[in-house]
Amino acid sequence: MGGGTTLDSKELVSVIIPTFNRAAFIINTLNSVSQQSYRPIEVLIVDDGSTDETEKVVLDWKDIHETLDFQINYIFQSNQGAPAARNNGIRNAKGKYFQFLDSDDILTFNKFELQIEKLQIDGTAICISDYSHVDENDCLLKYLSRDFTINEIISGFIAVLSSPPLINKEKIFYNCIYWNEKIKKLQDKDYFLKILMTVNDISYVNQNLFKWVKHKEEGITNSIPLKGWVYWSIFKSLLHFHVANLKYIKRNHYSAMFLLYSRLILFSLNAKGVMKILRYLRK
Repeated sequence: MGGGTTLDSKELVSVIIPTFNRAAFIINTLNSVSQQSYRPIEVLIVDDGSTDETEKVVLDWKDIHETLDFQINYIFQSNQGAPAARNNGIRNAKGKYFQFLDSDDILTFNKFELQIEKLQIDGTAICISDYSHVDENDCLLKYLSRDFTINEIISGFIAVLSSPPLINKEKIFYNCIYWNEKIKKLQDKDYFLKILMTVNDISYVNQNLFKWVKHKEEGITNSIPLKGWVYWSIFKSLLHFHVANLKYIKRNHYSAMFLLYSRLILFSLNAKGVMKILRYLRK
């Protein structure tokens, strides 16, 4: 189908996929979206300046899979990083619901169906779920439960990653929060903590709805070490957001946010030493 057909945005899921030189992996990711039990869906693949066969692979896949209720938009941009690609996707997205997805990871077939049902029942802005780490052969490496309260996630600086959550943008102020394009690592924590600061509660599905695939080669983000400046950049980003949007920050999260800020300052002063202590305490 041609890209000119208009989808009803009322219950549309916009899947935003930043990619860079992922021709070898992106088809599995796209297939996991097309196999969703839910419709309607629009897929926005934002190519962050790939130099491999990503464009050809994506457009060939689009020719085969695009339908009236499953539309695909390939967007090419100069290399600016994943946060900038996600923001480009946000600006072009038409859906009520947002799903961020890295171009080498996998959604389970019923993710949207289960999370939208939960969002509608609870009347919340964001629904998280459990997820798993798998290797390239789909062998389970680790299962992670995300059964936490909103204040536990904030105060504990707990990762929810970019792909497990589904967001109802109509429940977020301004209908949108953009990614900080200056942060080089842990951008997902920065982004979702900002959302959590502005909502009263979250929804949770106690099922594994996402597979984080661990590849042999090192990714760009993984190549950046967790130095103190990483935590300091996140602290500054969150604090600036807090001050700029004070009237939207929920007061019932203030205690959790104080613990979060204290933790980030401590990490920024001695990231390596703090991480060693935390690993010891978890044994």
